[in-house]
Amino acid sequence: MSLKLNISLFLSALLLISGCTKVAVSPIEQVQQVQQTNSNNAEQVKEVAQRSVVKNQAMSLYLCKNDKEVRILKTKGKKNSISVTFMDTTHTLSPTVAKNGKKYSNIRWVWREMRSGVAELYDNNKKVLAKECIKQR
Repeated sequence: MSLKLNISLFLSALLLISGCTKVAVSPIEQVQQVQQTNSNNAEQVKEVAQRSVVKNQAMSLYLCKNDKEVRILKTKGKKNSISVTFMDTTHTLSPTVAKNGKKYSNIRWVWREMRSGVAELYDNNKKVLAKECIKQR
């Protein structure tokens, strides 16, 4: 009787232990699962970042004297910088202090928007690149 009891206790314990154990996942499968989760999260973050960049930009076209075109891309944010494109060359300008209107500059170019609505672009040697610019759109 005790042998049957021992065998049944042993089988019961074996079934109990086998039912409670979790099947171990190999390390390679664990790494693959983490990488898939990270790649899905990265795609979601990229989509949100692209949307916010588009919302924070405004394009303006200025027509100047002698049929010259200047394109201004204003970015809203901490720096409030603009990108000025003139004759297929683009520079990023930062806001500076101005008495009359708005003024943006970098080491090469200066863009001035006067309160009258007229703007001008000149280089660091005060040579006028585009003058009497009027905003079109």
